Order: sequence, then structure tokens, then C-alpha cells
Amino acid sequence: MCIIAGIGAIAGGIEAGIHGAECGDSGWKLVGDIGRGALSGGVGALVGAAFENPMVGGAAANATSDLINGAFGEPTSPTDVLIDAGQGALFGGMAHGLIPEGPGRPINKWESPRTWGPKAMNEYRKEGISDDLNTATNLARKCGCD
Repeated sequence: MCIIAGIGAIAGGIEAGIHGAECGDSGWKLVGDIGRGALSGGVGALVGAAFENPMVGGAAANATSDLINGAFGEPTSPTDVLIDAGQGALFGGMAHGLIPEGPGRPINKWESPRTWGPKAMNEYRKEGISDDLNTATNLARKCGCD
């Protein structure tokens, strides 16, 4: 689970950092943007991982990320949350469909000691693909400064 949270945190931090830099943030303001993005991405990834259905998990992850960003002062409207939840559902489902199940025993995401087994690696790939698609789409869709 820590690895999934780390993947989400990296994607969230990168996205927030790029957006902050595009808006002229620098120094500690940019560091704050990256930290907020990393926190929202990491927590969102953990929330999403709690669901077996990848579409529900993707929607929950993106909605959670938006709520955390809003709590830290990032402008977030209910419409943004709904659009991002739909985007998360779409990309979560796509990532799940792109990565075949592969060999290995099913894992319990919360308790498995098989951090680097084939099933765990598939989960990391799915998280990475979903985060990549979300990041690229968000940077294109949410361009401009608030």
C-alpha cells in the first residue's frame, strides 16, 4: 500500500508543481504546491485502493484528492469534483483493462508481504497508468491560473 500511495504522491506532486510553475509560483510557494499535490495524490491513491471496483476506486481517489486540495485553499468547485470523479472512473477502468491479471496468487492489498510479487506489480502498473492519464488530462483541462 505504501508503494501505491507513493505513486499517487509523486503524480500529485508533479502535477501541482507544473501547474504552480506555470502560474509563476516559485520558492516556498512552489514547494507548498508540490507538497499539497503530493498529499492529495497519495491519500487519494490510498482511498482508491480501498475499492475492488477500479472505476469506483478511480472516482473516489480523484474526489478525495479534490477535497484535500480544497481544504488547503486550492479553488475547487462541486462541478470540478464531479468531473474529476468521472475522469477517475474512466481512467481507473481503462488502466484495469490495459493490464492483464497475469500469474500469481491474489493479494490482500493491505496485508500482503509480497510487495514485489507479480500481482502487486500489476497493481502498481495500474496505479501508474491511471495517474499518468489523470495528470496529463488535468494539466490540459485545468490550464490557466486562478
